[in-house]
Amino acid sequence: MEIDISEPGRYYLWHDYATLYRNYRYSLDPLLPNGLEISVKDANGLPLEFVSRSGMSANVGDYSKSSVGYLEIDDPVSLRIDISGDLEDRVLSFLPGIFDSIGIGFLVGIPSAMALSVAGVILLIVGLVDYSKSRK
Repeated sequence: MEIDISEPGRYYLWHDYATLYRNYRYSLDPLLPNGLEISVKDANGLPLEFVSRSGMSANVGDYSKSSVGYLEIDDPVSLRIDISGDLEDRVLSFLPGIFDSIGIGFLVGIPSAMALSVAGVILLIVGLVDYSKSRK
């Protein structure tokens, strides 16, 4: 597959093993066959470092996919991804890492929510103390 990437970031190659593509329903084994060779090259034919990383998966209704690996993109680039080996018809997609942005959201959101909760409890206590003083 050939892809133009315009934004820097981490991009994942996904194996869409349960999906609908070009009016054909795919429902395959989530594991890719052994012995596949994956190479990623830029427009000049120079190889780029593809990091094999399985274990992540995403499921939405009847659609499921699992990660194959990722690539760090620093600058806009045109890519060519070649996969060779004993591979029957399958659907693969190459997408930016949404899990990375979700992880950052959790890292910022959870401590922020905790701090706001503590501040809310403190304000409630101060308000109750002030209210009880004003009644005396």
